[in-house]
Amino acid sequence: HCDQNASYIGTDRSTPRAPKQEFFAKPNILEIVSNLFDATFNPTGFSVEVVTSKPLSILDACTNEINNSVRREIADAGADIRQTLRIQQSIAQKNFEKLNQLKEELIANISKCFAQKESYGCYFSAIQKVIRAVQAQTHSFFPVDNVKIFFRLGELFKSLKNEYAKFYVCLVRHHSYITAWKRKC
Repeated sequence: HCDQNASYIGTDRSTPRAPKQEFFAKPNILEIVSNLFDATFNPTGFSVEVVTSKPLSILDACTNEINNSVRREIADAGADIRQTLRIQQSIAQKNFEKLNQLKEELIANISKCFAQKESYGCYFSAIQKVIRAVQAQTHSFFPVDNVKIFFRLGELFKSLKNEYAKFYVCLVRHHSYITAWKRKC
């Protein structure tokens, strides 16, 4: 019943009041980038809500809540970025298959920046490259307000940080349940 590969967390048995750092949920930057790309260029294919039909345990409820919140934040940011790029939703969807290759390149470049602990310039360069390629593939050569895009990305990551803090609070509130769950596993 305990999923060892779950993306949610447990707590350390030796410190009943504090979650152990290695079990604490951390945002997966590559998954966020992938989802943001989908939300921007394939919004009808990006599901905002995570639907569950079975009754949720407390731990599952905390996890479900963060998943829904994160996906809503990503969907909103994707819409804002698409608008800033002046790309209509229908054009984005029509070109999505071509754009999917760009998604893989973006994820690979972001992964390199992350692995090498590069400065923001590395991330900026990776995103700039994708913006130019998207403009070429969609034949949209309007000037792009890069500052607006990067400001929106900053807002997104600040918001995601807040969502993960709420997740942490949810887990701390239900510490005894999580400790029991962890012991059972």
